[in-house]
Amino acid sequence: PLYDSVPEVTQEHFMRLALTGPDQLRQRVAWALHKIWVVSGVEVTRSDALVVYHRILLNGAFGTYRQLMSDITYNPAMGRYLNMLNS
Repeated sequence: PLYDSVPEVTQEHFMRLALTGPDQLRQRVAWALHKIWVVSGVEVTRSDALVVYHRILLNGAFGTYRQLMSDITYNPAMGRYLNMLNS
């Protein structure tokens, strides 16, 4: 599945869901949030981190922005993208 695939496959799956998923509003809100809260497949090379990141966006699509900001901030994919370790 997605946890074991390369990041490109995970990103393509997320995009495909945003275009054809059964819950279009949630998918498209998550896609818009993905454009605000960006992580890069170049920096984040683990698909499992990207899957968790995408699920946070999907779960937070209709939640509060404050909770989403907290969840994304502590997400390992965002930490890897921002290079918190070497800051």
